[in-house]
Amino acid sequence: MGPRTIQSAISALNSLQSNAALLDAVRKSGNLVNMQALDEFRGFLQRIGRKAADFDRLAIIHIAGTKGKGSTSAFCDSILRQARVANGDGTFRPLRTGLYTSPHLQEVRERIRINGAPVSKDLFAKHFFSVWDKLEATKPAGLAPGDNSDKPFYFRYLTLMSLQLFLEENVDVVILEVGIGGELDSTNVIEKPVVCGITSLGFDHVAILGSTIDKIAWHKAGIIKPGVPVATSPQLPDAIATIRERAKERKASKLIEVTEAEADALKHLKLGLSGAHQRTNAALARRICQEWIASREADGVVFQKDATMIERGLELASWPGRCQRTTTAEFPDIEWFMDGAHTPESLQVCADWFRDTMAAEASAGEQPPPTYLVFNCTHGRDGQRLLPPLVDVFATLPLAKAVFTTNSPFAPNSTRQASDLINNMVHPDPEHKAQQDLARAWSELAAQRPGTPAARAGTLVAGSVEEAVQAIEADAPGRRKCILVTGSLHLVGSLMTLLKTEVV
Repeated sequence: MGPRTIQSAISALNSLQSNAALLDAVRKSGNLVNMQALDEFRGFLQRIGRKAADFDRLAIIHIAGTKGKGSTSAFCDSILRQARVANGDGTFRPLRTGLYTSPHLQEVRERIRINGAPVSKDLFAKHFFSVWDKLEATKPAGLAPGDNSDKPFYFRYLTLMSLQLFLEENVDVVILEVGIGGELDSTNVIEKPVVCGITSLGFDHVAILGSTIDKIAWHKAGIIKPGVPVATSPQLPDAIATIRERAKERKASKLIEVTEAEADALKHLKLGLSGAHQRTNAALARRICQEWIASREADGVVFQKDATMIERGLELASWPGRCQRTTTAEFPDIEWFMDGAHTPESLQVCADWFRDTMAAEASAGEQPPPTYLVFNCTHGRDGQRLLPPLVDVFATLPLAKAVFTTNSPFAPNSTRQASDLINNMVHPDPEHKAQQDLARAWSELAAQRPGTPAARAGTLVAGSVEEAVQAIEADAPGRRKCILVTGSLHLVGSLMTLLKTEVV
């Protein structure tokens, strides 16, 4: 395989992506749900010399949901990094935290964090090849050299690797974010988490999880374990009814239903993550961490008393790509507003955040700058469902142009590469038909707001984020612009890569 570098690790990892043709065949067969997924994953554990029970000592917090999984996980991680536990000599030390999330924005190592920071390139490569070599040593007979069909696909491989890494790096707690669903997700191989959490539920991945909120809730609540407490954000009636039923069936030790009042009680805090919706995620994270600490204390762990620990953790939390504002030296006249919202509900939150931010500037007497929208959504998501909140907000703001781009960070003739952002799971689309469809959907929706900036603004289809940015930069050069980039975390990550944003 050559040198054991981060570059060769990423190349090998990318080879484990399901290709677009295979995914199409699976979709046509209607067999998007693999009922044997967890049994298969246990087989991979066995091949690297592990069993699911080994991970009990990671004191896991397991988090599922549709909206706010990553933010809630980040809040939990930040809170627990403020905690101090007793050493044998009576002194105290900080907890060593592990955090596993998806997707990444710029580099895949962002998915695996220790003490809030992405693991180093060397550490990523070390553990990647440790797992790879064990799988190679147990390869079934008859497979040709270089045939990786016996290995777990991309996300499962990272799950396998992260659990192994967290064990070997001796973390005290792991916050484990579900990939898709919960019931059959590879993270659900764990048997005894300390606490489970379910964030706000909505409609996403309906081809896999079902087209009704109760079916989606059934999958998400599949992470509930016997004797383990589960906390949930406020939910739609059918969703909470399903969660209650599953908590009873699964014999959870308790079901904690976080209320809107608990979220409102955090209004006095300046949360580290922007947006009013983050109070709900923060309230859920607070309850999860309180339960986790109580459980660990019951097991004999001694914590230093600290009345401000949770509030401090909520205020210090950070999570890039979610309601984030930034400027760069390369584009001094542009302020970027980035949010990876990708469901109708989260895009409404994004639109509200952008509108409120612009309104705050206007109230301070500043001349409103021209605004731009840069948008894309990934396969299977419908622009007619996703774009209305954005059309509404740009009916009142001075929109200059709506740009619909692919998620590719660089133009085809660019010399820059982004191996961490390669996606083999979508078909090449040189005509950018998906983006053309989005532009048409925007025009149709905006036409329903005659005379507004949304209706008057032009649209543009771009083949890459780089081309989109170049077009906007050339429009009224030298004048301040505010650009909202949303619809996909992959799009936000590509912009960050183009802007050379620090990986954090």
